[in-house]
Amino acid sequence: MFGTLFKSLLAFFYPACCIGCGRELMAGEGLLCADCIGQLPYIGNEDSPCNPVFANIAGRVPVLFAGAVFDFKKKGIIQHLLHELKYNHRPEIGVFLGRIAGERLRGSSCFLPPDYIVPVPMHPRKEKKRGYNQSLRIAEGFREFFPEAGIEKDLLEKRHGSESQTRKNRVSRWENVKTAFCLCDAARREARFEGKHFLIIDDVFTTGATVESCARQILQIPDARVSVLTMATPV
Repeated sequence: MFGTLFKSLLAFFYPACCIGCGRELMAGEGLLCADCIGQLPYIGNEDSPCNPVFANIAGRVPVLFAGAVFDFKKKGIIQHLLHELKYNHRPEIGVFLGRIAGERLRGSSCFLPPDYIVPVPMHPRKEKKRGYNQSLRIAEGFREFFPEAGIEKDLLEKRHGSESQTRKNRVSRWENVKTAFCLCDAARREARFEGKHFLIIDDVFTTGATVESCARQILQIPDARVSVLTMATPV
């Protein structure tokens, strides 16, 4: 009883506000108000083989599926949400976005449910500083709609810290990350991974260098199949 009263008082003096616009949230609203939910820039073809992410990466590394859910625009609501997720300690945003992605792909005829979900790893020092891996939080939300899939957060390792990708072109991005990731020793030995379908999850897709590097490592597993899902990409 005391806990319920305390929460009510806390909500009265410090009402929850929408992450998108700052407006006080109404009863039943979550991280975003109804208006901001309605403004989310869905690409709308993330469950189609004809989408910009698949076209970008399919010629460089064999994937079953590749897609992104949102259109990433500078100063847009998705950029703001991802910035809050990564830099302002809001891991719940990752779970929220992952749930949206899972719900949209659950009924897709183009998306094969994965056996394993693989969040793009962070370097341990960077993850310790941030407190969590944002891609893992997205994966956790996504898995709610694919409960039979396992999350393999340690399948890949980030061997060294890479520089920020923000201002690099495609060639520079690839050079920056091509040796950054490696397959963990257990994945090379465990037969349970052979012939399985792995879904790589990341937050933003630009040139695709990061997910390409991760996919190439996973494809070292005998008969492995790989798909890629990111929350956003510039369209």
